[in-house]
Amino acid sequence: MHCSVVILVGIVSMVQSQGIERCLNIVMLHQHCCAYAKSELYETNSKECYKETQNPNSCDFDVCLAKKGGLFMSNGTFDKIALEELLEKDFENYTGVSDVLKEKCLNKDLDAYVQEDPCNLKELGNCLRFYIMSTCKNWDESDECKKVKEDINKCQM
Repeated sequence: MHCSVVILVGIVSMVQSQGIERCLNIVMLHQHCCAYAKSELYETNSKECYKETQNPNSCDFDVCLAKKGGLFMSNGTFDKIALEELLEKDFENYTGVSDVLKEKCLNKDLDAYVQEDPCNLKELGNCLRFYIMSTCKNWDESDECKKVKEDINKCQM
């Protein structure tokens, strides 16, 4: 009996892990489907970080974005308060989005957002990207993006 419970828990964990991975992959590949206005600075920083790291799925990409966004203190530690302020500013025209991002990504354990490259900033970035998509009110109306919206709505994190 005990062995069956352990195996069942392991299978459930594996299925949940695959579901989370699938959801994060959908978000990473289809961010263009959500038409939230992005600041010019974010767009510029994203392009520069992509050129520097060549891999938007790496921890280095999220570290680069944080550095260029001024999210590190002079002692080299991540500045959570600066990120909260940035989220409030970036989403001031979208009611409740910054509150969801702060609640789900800044005040919770981020272990569910680990992919192959464990790194606190990557986990945080994955969480932010997921909840930006899941709270999106301005979807691109293409067939591809309609399917992405359906898939995102099925993802439970």
